[in-house]
Order: sequence, then structure tokens, then C-alpha cells
Amino acid sequence: MVRFWVLIAIVAAIVFVVIWILDDADLPRHEKLEQIEHDVVCSEGSLSGCAICLEAYVACERRATISSCGHRFHAHCIEAWLRENNSCPLCRHRLV
Repeated sequence: MVRFWVLIAIVAAIVFVVIWILDDADLPRHEKLEQIEHDVVCSEGSLSGCAICLEAYVACERRATISSCGHRFHAHCIEAWLRENNSCPLCRHRLV
């Protein structure tokens, strides 16, 4: 009987992961990239860093902000993230 419930739990976990992966892949890449705003920030005022690569921001480098939630990342980091995912890496806000 225990084996049955273990098997059910494993199948449920696999189904959850497959649905999560497919859900993140449903938007074409160009639609995801249209939802980020690029800029170059040359001030030294920000002590924060990119939440994807965990590196500090350097003055006058390209950064990108997700329009819908306002989170900011290195432009190359969020572009790579959005090739594989359909949500903000910080808040998981779904890009539509």
C-alpha cells in the first residue's frame, strides 16, 4: 500500500514539473523581449546587483527592466533567462 502512494506522489511531481516547463515555453521569444525596457545607467548610486548572476552593477552598462513588475537585471542576463522562461526571475510574475 505504501508503494502505491509513493508511486502516486512521484507521478504527481513529474506531471507538475512537465506542466511548469510547458507553461514557461508558451510565449514566443520576441513577445517576451518586447516586455523589457533597456537603458544604460552611468550613476554610481545603486549598490544593488543583478539577481540572476549575483554580480554588482557597473557604471554605464546595459540593464533591462521588466515593464510589468519593474525588476531590473543585466540586459544579457534577462535576455538569456527569457529564452528559457516566461516569468520574472524574482517575483515569478508571468509575462503575457
